[in-house]
Order: sequence, then C-alpha cells, then structure tokens
Amino acid sequence: YAGQAEAMPFDQHFLLAASAPRFVATGSASGDLWADPVSQQLCCLAASPAWRLLGKKGFVGPEAPAKAGDSFQEGEVGFHLRDGIHFLGRGDWLMLASALLFACHIVVVGHFAPQADGVALSCAQFFVAGLMTLPIAFLTEHIPLAGIWEAKWALLYAGVLSCGVAYTLQIVGQKDTPPAIASLTMSLESVFSAIAGAIILHETLQPREMLGCALMLAAVMIAQLPIGRQKKAA
Repeated sequence: YAGQAEAMPFDQHFLLAASAPRFVATGSASGDLWADPVSQQLCCLAASPAWRLLGKKGFVGPEAPAKAGDSFQEGEVGFHLRDGIHFLGRGDWLMLASALLFACHIVVVGHFAPQADGVALSCAQFFVAGLMTLPIAFLTEHIPLAGIWEAKWALLYAGVLSCGVAYTLQIVGQKDTPPAIASLTMSLESVFSAIAGAIILHETLQPREMLGCALMLAAVMIAQLPIGRQKKAA
C-alpha cells in the first residue's frame, strides 16, 4: 500500500493489537519522515486497549510526540525514538567503527601484554594515541587555555584515573586473560556506571535496567567458569 495508504482495509494498529498479550518492541528515527514516527507512537497507544483487555498495561507513555532519545519500555508495548534517518547515519557508522577498533585494541593488547612490561606498554600506548589525536584536535577544535584551566579537575580525573590507571590495569589484567573474557569483563563498564549514577547522582534504575545489569554480570561470571577447560584437560 505504498503511496495509497487510504486504500488499506484496516489500520496499522489493528496488526499491532493482534500481538496481544505478547511483548512488542517498536522503534523509529527522528528523521524517518516516510515511516512517520509520530503515527508509530500513536499506533502503540491506539493498540493498547487489546493488552488492557487481557489484564496487561500495553503502551505506557504520553500522547505528545517523543523526542529523539526517548524510550518508553514500562509496558508490554515498547517504543523508542533514536536520532537519525531510516538507514544508518554517520553517527551509527562511527559507533560501529569505534566498536570494531575497540575489539581490535583488546586483541592486540592480549597479544603483546604477556610479552612486555604492562606499565611500559601502557605509556607507549598513551604516547602513540596522543601523537595521533593532538594534531587533529588543534586543527579541528578551538582550545582556549582558560577553558582548560576551568576544566582542570575533570581533565585530571579523566587523564589520571579513567585513562592512566584504568588502561594500565587493563594491560596488566590481560596478561593472563583471554581477549574474549576481557571484552566481556570490560563491557561491565556500563553496569558500574549505572550503579555509580544511582549511588552518587541518585539516578533511578527501572526494573528492566536492573535486570539487564544482573544478566550482564551473570554472563561475565559464567563465562569465566573453567567448564570447557576441564573437559579439554580430561
């Protein structure tokens, strides 16, 4: 029915309602005007009586159009709106490239960490990264000295703890850790950041977010059980 939506013998939310009482996840992009994200959100709202008829919540969210980054996942019908277009945008490709480079970084560190001094390898890593990124920063950004001084404590924290200490400990830890297990362990960064946000910034975690943190933690712990290695040894 592309180009002739008025000829459809049913509304889109009828199809969505036929999925009740199961969970349904819908999503769209703010720049995807052909898909009409506002109507998609209203479709979730219009289909919700089917879930309520069966004792469920359906879509829990406002009628007002969602903004990019909004996510409504409390009920059985979820909806999220990301920034971008229908297809992968520049930001999506950059995120994918970052994930691939991070994976390569873990593999390379896993290869060289057992062969070199961890602190020396970490210092070499910082030197190369700084040598590659500083010229680009000065060419593409305006970096006032006053701004650097105002952000001195944040820069010191990021430089000394987030980079210096954390990446050095990563290299030391990967001396005896397979890259796959190391990547799983480092994926817990988001878990600990969520917990720290709840404790320090008093942010509220939804039950599903807590469940996600628990599942990630459980996956990392299970992956480190020596079940496979015991079978090989036997």
